[in-house]
Amino acid sequence: MIHIPNPKNTTPVSIDENVMKLCSQIDPTQRAQYVPVSATVGSRMENCFTNVPAHVATAGGSIQYGWAIWEHPGILIEGMFHAVWSKPDGQLLDITPTRDGEERILFLRDSVRKWERRLIDNIRLPLNDAPKTHFAINFSKALSALQSKYFDGDKSAYPMDEYDHVLARFGFRPGHKDQLGPYELCPCGSGK
Repeated sequence: MIHIPNPKNTTPVSIDENVMKLCSQIDPTQRAQYVPVSATVGSRMENCFTNVPAHVATAGGSIQYGWAIWEHPGILIEGMFHAVWSKPDGQLLDITPTRDGEERILFLRDSVRKWERRLIDNIRLPLNDAPKTHFAINFSKALSALQSKYFDGDKSAYPMDEYDHVLARFGFRPGHKDQLGPYELCPCGSGK
């Protein structure tokens, strides 16, 4: 799933009970840890599943699959399937640049899942019961399902009429491609 950066989307400041609850839903056998971000030459944003294997081929170490944990303060906490580099000494480093300038991420190893060229939807934990929080979660799930349906292992090129249908289901005007840009805030006010 695409990570949509904005001022409300950030690495959690601490590993609090909500973060631990989300992590236990994702993989109860693992503990979240902060991992520094240091992009390597040639690494591209949002391409961890390409960046890390290419780096392993030249620098050694291995790929570590897991989840980048993001917080939308007061709204939700979510895990985004991600990959980081495990150095030959076992230390983890996120070599994929971030759009939001994060110098570290909160990362949860995954003991089961691996990248198999299929999109894995984010896992979300709402922090309140507000209608706009549930709207944001349901809208994100619907867009993810559309992306997954047309994902070819590298990119997702879905028909605009199906995208318009998803927009219409959530009260947006179909046919307005500029209504929701790839890095624009969702008009529901969720910060997504």
